Amino acid sequence: MACENQFLFQAHQFYCYVYQESMRYEHSLSGWLDNATFLLIPLTLIYFFSMVIYPFWDGNFDLFYLQTVWAEWQSFNAGVLLFLSSMFALRLTIYNETEQRKRNFLARKAFLPKALIEVSNYCRLSCKFVGGQLHIHKVPILIDSKLIFKDCIEYAEPCVAKYLAYMILRLQSHETYITAIEMNDSASADRINMILWQLGELHALSYKMYDFAAGQKEFDNNPIIFEEYLTSYRTLGINFNDFEGLENLTKKAIMEGYLRNFEI
Repeated sequence: MACENQFLFQAHQFYCYVYQESMRYEHSLSGWLDNATFLLIPLTLIYFFSMVIYPFWDGNFDLFYLQTVWAEWQSFNAGVLLFLSSMFALRLTIYNETEQRKRNFLARKAFLPKALIEVSNYCRLSCKFVGGQLHIHKVPILIDSKLIFKDCIEYAEPCVAKYLAYMILRLQSHETYITAIEMNDSASADRINMILWQLGELHALSYKMYDFAAGQKEFDNNPIIFEEYLTSYRTLGINFNDFEGLENLTKKAIMEGYLRNFEI
């Protein structure tokens, strides 16, 4: 079971790496465009000075001389003007798409608090204590919440999108574990600890994002700390003293940068 847990860590780290590489490419492309636009300003001023101000001054303010200079550099001017117009058109298109994406995200963000509450309730229903004994209950899959997360991911900023994508990943992983337990009708101590950690993490993720979803705070991009895990464990009725190895598993997840790979 220890090997199974280690495999889960490594598999998710690989997933994070692939996801981050795709996001890094997106950022590098955006950064290149920003740098190119920044360089366009001085280059445009230099071009305007070289093709308008200086020839006009050098020709003693003779418009005919200015037109002669333009005619000699006609091909070059056509290329420069085409390039500048293309760049500014591209920037305008990106700006309009960015603003539209923000509006789309705000429209979908309105449903996010409801989805986060459902995830918190899902965690409570999945982990109940009866007479001091742990009972894992399989509850209905959160299809609506996942769809809300998916819609938000499509239009959210990269850090928010990765946070929500991670929550979907953890929900799917938890459902897989629960299904395996239901089929085998038993679970080892290590598997139980993994499920409890997943529930505590999901609850902490939901609680951490709720204020942002409700428009009360800016998005908190900091990783979940141990105290936030403790708060979620207490809310779910989970006590470290009752489950040997759970505390070490939780600390291991934090120490290995399990969440930092998603920049949350």
